Amino acid sequence: MKKLIIFLFLLVVGTLLAGVYGALYDQVTYSISPEFFIKMRFTSLNVAEPTNIRWEVAKIGFQNAWRVGFLLGLVLSLTSFIHPSLKNRIKFTLQGFGISLFLGLIFAFLAYLFVESSVLTDPLTPSILDKQAYRKVELMNNYSHVGAIIGMFLGIGWQILKTRKQLEK
Repeated sequence: MKKLIIFLFLLVVGTLLAGVYGALYDQVTYSISPEFFIKMRFTSLNVAEPTNIRWEVAKIGFQNAWRVGFLLGLVLSLTSFIHPSLKNRIKFTLQGFGISLFLGLIFAFLAYLFVESSVLTDPLTPSILDKQAYRKVELMNNYSHVGAIIGMFLGIGWQILKTRKQLEK
């Protein structure tokens, strides 16, 4: 029963961490390209004229990220069953979440830095004024997901490595 409770706890924590990450992350990306949200995200999600645009951006970020966090959290939480100790199960799984979030952020940052060398060939809406900023945010979102998925696999590897070291003692 304890294993199930710890598993559910870790799954909820992973999901919430991703949601909060998404809410904060979208605040940053909104600062880079408000057009990305106003002309793409709000339109695609049928968000009417928001009274508090930053709050709406945070809600969208949370809603988009918690789903990814649930899937990553599910995999990392299932991996936690390899740990014989409940303490290590929590500790190393939370570290796995951290690895995944950190790599998602690093990949987004790299996309932000290197987008200038990227060819803008997508048929962007003519109404987009700052195509470079729009493209940066678009790429940042894509690369953030890639980084988080790579981080999930590294988080699995981290848990396996830490468990092996614990078992060798």
